[in-house]
Parts: sequence; structure tokens; C-alpha cells
Amino acid sequence: MSPEQEPKYDFNNVGQLMNRKTGKAIPDNEPVFILRGQDKNAALAIAYYKNLCENIQHRAAINERLHAFVKFAHDHPDKMKEPTSGGFFGSQKTDST
Repeated sequence: MSPEQEPKYDFNNVGQLMNRKTGKAIPDNEPVFILRGQDKNAALAIAYYKNLCENIQHRAAINERLHAFVKFAHDHPDKMKEPTSGGFFGSQKTDST
């Protein structure tokens, strides 16, 4: 994964998600949530999250990512969609089951 695609995280040599700066892996039992550029709701979610954050440096970093998502949406309107879970959560009960 290139730093242009994801500046904060990468994968280590055993496939664990890790912090690029510290090299520290995210524990396997810690949840991770990924938003893709093609997700039509991603930019709005990122903007909302940014407004919740108090740390000015973190907000600035989020703002850079937000601009990348907005640019992607502008440059690729044909790719924008609301994604599905792809069956990954099929074993979990929902309100409709």
C-alpha cells in the first residue's frame, strides 16, 4: 500500500496492519474500519469525524485525507456507489433476522 493511498498505515512483513511512523502493529483483536474513495458516503463521514476531533494537527491530517476523497469523487463520479458488506457479516444476526 503506497503512502499516497494510505499515509498513516501499511502492512508489515507478516501481513499485520501497522503504523508507518512507529512500526507498531495494530493488535489482531482491535477493530479497524476502512472507508474507500468510491464510497459515496465516505467524504461526509470523514468531515463529520473531523469536526468531532479537538487535536488541531489531527484535524489537519484528516482534512488532507478529506480533500483526497472529495477529489476522487469529483474525478470519478462513475465509480461512486454505496457499497455492500459483500457477505462478510452474514453470520451476524441483524434486526431483520
